[in-house]
Amino acid sequence: MSNTTHHPNIKSLVVPLAMGNLIIPNNLMAAMIHLDQMDETDLVNWLEWHGRRIPLITLESLCMLDNTHVMQKHCVILHSLLDDEKLRFIAIQTKGSPHTLDVSEEALRDDHKKNKQRCPYIASHVRVGNIPCMIPDLPAIETVILEMMQLEQDAQLDTKIE
Repeated sequence: MSNTTHHPNIKSLVVPLAMGNLIIPNNLMAAMIHLDQMDETDLVNWLEWHGRRIPLITLESLCMLDNTHVMQKHCVILHSLLDDEKLRFIAIQTKGSPHTLDVSEEALRDDHKKNKQRCPYIASHVRVGNIPCMIPDLPAIETVILEMMQLEQDAQLDTKIE
């Protein structure tokens, strides 16, 4: 008998963004959709999906990067990691369609050069084989979305009071 522990591959999605590639577990994706109309005026925009109002973000905006060239018409809808009824899904604008990749522990390497310039919504920069990727900090992204939703709700209440 061998004492070697076998770590299974993780079925993952490589999601292209204007600022690089995200890598996320495949089971987080709820849908990939084409956006007919977009209003790119706020940090968090909204779309209707299956009768739900879903927050739509660009990671470039959250990371305070120039996103004037981002106007893409695709997004990936992800299941939320937080246990909050107000936020069951989030949508992230993409540069194209994601592709699946089986990721083994051996294939995932830390990209030390990129980890020095950090966005608070990127947990880590990694390489999967030769593909540079970013692991998003989804709880941090979801928390900031919930905070913005609360600010929006408070502003609406203030408007009604006046």
